[in-house]
Amino acid sequence: MESTSLKNMVQISQATADILAASGREQMFIARQGRVQAKGKGEVQTYWLRPKNTRVASLQFCHEEEENVPEGERDDTVPKLTSETLHVANGESGPSSAPSSRNIVREASQRTTSTDRSLTRNLSNSDLMALNDIDKSYHGAERGPSDQLQRLVKWNAAVLERFLVRVMDHSDIYQRMCHHPNMEKMMENFGDGDDSSEEAAEIIPSPWFDREGAKRSINRKREQAKQLPEAARRELLEYVLRIALKYQAVHFHAFEHASHVLMSANKLMNKICSREFSRPPPSESSKETKARRRDNEVGLFFSTFGIACDPLAQLAVVFAALIHDVEHTGVPNTRLAVENPKLAERFHNKSLAEQNSAHVAWVLLMEPEFVNLRQCMFSSACSRERFHKLLINVLIATDIADRDRIGREKLRWKNAFEGLENWAKEWKGKSDNELAKIDVSDKATCVLEQIVLASDIAHTMQHWLTFVKWNERLYKELWAAYRAGRAEDDPTIGWYEGQIGFYDGYIIPLATKLKECGVFGTAGDEYLGNALRNKQEWIEKGREISARFDATIKNVDLTSSSDP
Repeated sequence: MESTSLKNMVQISQATADILAASGREQMFIARQGRVQAKGKGEVQTYWLRPKNTRVASLQFCHEEEENVPEGERDDTVPKLTSETLHVANGESGPSSAPSSRNIVREASQRTTSTDRSLTRNLSNSDLMALNDIDKSYHGAERGPSDQLQRLVKWNAAVLERFLVRVMDHSDIYQRMCHHPNMEKMMENFGDGDDSSEEAAEIIPSPWFDREGAKRSINRKREQAKQLPEAARRELLEYVLRIALKYQAVHFHAFEHASHVLMSANKLMNKICSREFSRPPPSESSKETKARRRDNEVGLFFSTFGIACDPLAQLAVVFAALIHDVEHTGVPNTRLAVENPKLAERFHNKSLAEQNSAHVAWVLLMEPEFVNLRQCMFSSACSRERFHKLLINVLIATDIADRDRIGREKLRWKNAFEGLENWAKEWKGKSDNELAKIDVSDKATCVLEQIVLASDIAHTMQHWLTFVKWNERLYKELWAAYRAGRAEDDPTIGWYEGQIGFYDGYIIPLATKLKECGVFGTAGDEYLGNALRNKQEWIEKGREISARFDATIKNVDLTSSSDP
């Protein structure tokens, strides 16, 4: 369903359509024109799902991006943007009198909410100029403030808001946890929270098992009833916008990449939090049902190493995805140290770009205009410091050029997950008092780091065309640095072989970890399978693609204002 669908559209099968129709929901879908070639099934009839609210404008960008894919690289199995899909997005029932995509974009922009309008209304002249600069990096032309950037800002803020509401729902639980010996010890080792230059900790203490917290994590009705205060929501939008404007106009490490990383982190985190449990049979007594629920609460906590019941850690991961490349200049840390010796001195020549991103984002968050946002994020000083430490840890983990750090990370993973097959024996059948003594901190710390690591290079473990798209952007960024004399290595030499080595030495082992730790469900198999397939396809097509990268980039004037 995904491989033959279209971005921003949801395709469903005949079986799903039958279920919806049987429940009286025929209005929720519309038959797709023509049959779809499904692998292993031949031609099948599928349907488009009609969402309640669709950002139709994004279809236009999908169309533009597809048109830019070279002829030899297009996937003919993916449907093109047609009047049919535009009608589905508009909630219409037939293909007659299809409006132009330009009109649809205009109509969508007119249906902005009051919050959307205030977002653009509050932009200063300098912000508007910065939006123009970022817009050039996306489109290569002067178009004014970017609709795409505005859309990305609102989407990122909406994802963060969902996790923030979960944190608010657990605020009283986090208050209790501040008095636990693990947390008190952690607080003793923290500074005042204003300096992000300290190195990552080996292990970040995790909350112990809390029955009420696990119960809330399974039953989301409380969470769904909560809303972010309007003042905090406005500040969240403003914060994401300010972060977006701090991203540089480079080919790869731009705000669009951060949004892609956040999307991937959100997917993996939701896989952890949405574990399914068996439903009680009709004949089960109330006592048996209560026992089953209690077992489910324990199972959710320990099978996910406490992460599914720790909204603060969840928020830290998606927040880190948003800010992880703030102010990235398109060069590695070794070059950054030469270009900015003060930065190297400040961060002791360790993970400069990563520590700088953490510092810049944290200082911004601590500014007075985000006081309402901070009150929703942190129920206590303990929560704030733990969030800060988690943020530093997962951000520094993305420095994959630091061999010493990678070596320590591998050792910690081995120590944490050695004998994982016996993990259930440590917690099954135990009383609540016994469960509260089981420390999951080492496993949780390792998994949280892997989520951000995997999300940062998620394109390598996703659809082939997604991999090629971001691979080319990275190639362009490295070439731009080399052309400007800011890098010693010419990416045109050994790019094909280098990608194979990267898959063998880093990507496939990382995807294997995602699968083996068992907390991501089907996503673990999906990421590993995609990594293996992409490596094989690169072996078959990579030389030709690398040659196209080379021919394309050398015909581009990298000094022009429209192509950074």
